[in-house]
Amino acid sequence: MAANTTSSVKFDFHGVQASLLAPLWARAKFSREFPALFNDERAIALVDQLDYDFSAKDAALRLEGVLAIVARAWQLDDQIRVYISEHPKASVINVGAGLDTAFYRVDNGYVQWYDLDLPSVIEVRRRLLPETERTTYLSESLFNDRWCSDIADTSNGVFLFAVGVLEWFDRSKVMQFFSLLVDHFPTAEIAFNTQSRLGKIISNWGVRRTGVKGVATKWAMKDACTMAKWDSRIEVIEQFPVFRNFPRDPEWGVRIERWMNQVDRSGWFKIAHLRV
Repeated sequence: MAANTTSSVKFDFHGVQASLLAPLWARAKFSREFPALFNDERAIALVDQLDYDFSAKDAALRLEGVLAIVARAWQLDDQIRVYISEHPKASVINVGAGLDTAFYRVDNGYVQWYDLDLPSVIEVRRRLLPETERTTYLSESLFNDRWCSDIADTSNGVFLFAVGVLEWFDRSKVMQFFSLLVDHFPTAEIAFNTQSRLGKIISNWGVRRTGVKGVATKWAMKDACTMAKWDSRIEVIEQFPVFRNFPRDPEWGVRIERWMNQVDRSGWFKIAHLRV
């Protein structure tokens, strides 16, 4: 995929903001090359719109990294679809939305959608992806409960998801976030990706390869069941390897298939689905 040089929107991405670009690029790249497996047309459009040289991301993100990013999005999309099939008018909250485009992949025409992130990120997002009639941007830290009162309707169910977010914080901050959830959204469900200690090492190696400096993932967890000990209201619905049921393409070769199987056997990267 050639780097875009004629886009009309330019931002000075740095620090944590810079970490938003690799997932966007990975989803767009994979969608161009394997649209039958995962098709994120909005990610492609954003990459084309941004005045940013993605060539370094393209060189740094090997197929393994692209697959890990796309698989977690694919899995969380599936979790959202299952929930809104049972709660079609639910409130869905994208925690640490960044430049994620899940709404455009899973929207059923009825959900009330909220994208939560820091003001600096929401400013970028608002310019690139303006709010719609059923999407609302929450310009707030996920640890500040002010955003909770902005969820207009919880009577039709609440589903939260976090993709590539919670691992950037230490365990105490993640515990703080879940304490906020159980206090404000009883019976809500949340799905998110997790990593083991070895997974964290692999993740941070990948972060450095993409050229993001001064930031690294922090939180690692072997078993989501340990979270149930944080608060009796937390219930683990399921946890599973990130490549579970994810389609394999023969074009990737035996080495990639073996790597995907190794990731799943070792539990380096998982998806957790909890009720709070």
